[in-house]
Amino acid sequence: MSMQIEIFISCKNLVNLETWVTESTRCTLFEFATNQWVFRGQTEVRPKNLNPNYEVGIIFPFYFEKTQRVKFVVQDTLR
Repeated sequence: MSMQIEIFISCKNLVNLETWVTESTRCTLFEFATNQWVFRGQTEVRPKNLNPNYEVGIIFPFYFEKTQRVKFVVQDTLR
């Protein structure tokens, strides 16, 4: 049995890797399926914010009583 869930993501105290500007970030969700990481969705870009609260949720299939391996990747969009 499964259902669709919506995941909302926020981050705190991201490291600023830029010298002159604050980073603009996006979070991407992957699920490990069929022996590889599969893209499942991503948030919007939050400019110049090291504590982003992403407003765009990611719709994700949730399976009851099944282990699902997921990975959240936060990336600087300027690189």
